[in-house]
Amino acid sequence: MISKPSLEQLRKKDYIRFNIVIAVAKRARQIQAGYEPFYKGPEKNPLTIATKEIEEGSVKCISVNNYGVKA
Repeated sequence: MISKPSLEQLRKKDYIRFNIVIAVAKRARQIQAGYEPFYKGPEKNPLTIATKEIEEGSVKCISVNNYGVKA
């Protein structure tokens, strides 16, 4: 569950909820695999770091239609 920032706050960046959830999950996996986080803060949880990065705009959500093509 995305708690900080909330999913509703992140929806202001990208309207489609599915895209936000996928972007957070992919970025959290990257951070857990050893990629350097863009967010510099006290958080240690990769999921929280990924949501903070999307909130501040250092990571963008890309809209995908039903066929997996970037829109």
